[in-house]
Amino acid sequence: MRVALVNLLRASSLIVLVAAPLSAEVVRIEVQSRSDLVGGQPFGAAGPYEKISGKIFFAVDPALSANRIVADIEKAPRNAAGKVEFSSDFCMRSPIAAARGCSGSSIMGRGAWTRRRRQTSATAS
Repeated sequence: MRVALVNLLRASSLIVLVAAPLSAEVVRIEVQSRSDLVGGQPFGAAGPYEKISGKIFFAVDPALSANRIVADIEKAPRNAAGKVEFSSDFCMRSPIAAARGCSGSSIMGRGAWTRRRRQTSATAS
């Protein structure tokens, strides 16, 4: 489970950096559900996959020039550290055996899911 959450954090961070030219940090991740894909049926050498869904929380510094593309960011409420917080739904598909196959993730942005795929470099032992 810990490996899957680490992979989720990596994939989510990559999505944030690639999906928009903002400078954001992941504050926390709330996993709301986990389930086997296709009833646990294996996908070749990668084996069975699981679906992990939840919410990912971000914080951005409104003073950074990279974040000024967000309309009215200077008017948004700020946390104790002076950052603007926001969240997004996410969905990740990952091999149950994290050393095999590819992880795929989606994050909600502007009303549509964006998809990313990450190939694991580890080999099964």
